[in-house]
Amino acid sequence: MLGNDCPEIFSEFRRVMDPLRDRILYYLFQFPPGFGTSRTDHLISFLKQHCRNAALEFRDPAWYEEDILREIASYGLPVSPDSPKIRVILHGDTLYLRLHGRKRFYRHDYTQEELKEILTEIKKRNYSRCLVFFNNTVMFDNALQFMELAKS
Repeated sequence: MLGNDCPEIFSEFRRVMDPLRDRILYYLFQFPPGFGTSRTDHLISFLKQHCRNAALEFRDPAWYEEDILREIASYGLPVSPDSPKIRVILHGDTLYLRLHGRKRFYRHDYTQEELKEILTEIKKRNYSRCLVFFNNTVMFDNALQFMELAKS
């Protein structure tokens, strides 16, 4: 949870990923439910010093309160999760959407209706960039279905 060794570990990770740096839009940071908003200052400090292109996925719903999102948005891109516990599509210039499953984490097969609903929500907003990631056991099938819907 952003321990003292986090800068060193992230520095090593970036070194390993350096050959791909021109292709990396964001580094995804996933935080467990126990990583609460009391750590906001610590997180912002880390991001300021070590990573200006972070995608931040929180599992504690408190992070998705408007005032907290506004505070961290200058330092990282909040991820929009679609999961059993948190379902939100955020406003902004860029959408980073992670679809984990609605009924069970990772084991949900999105229906056509659910995919249409998500696509409708995305189309309501004027994003300059939209990144959609499926993180479930049928991710390839769901991604292909989603792409077909988006084309029509």
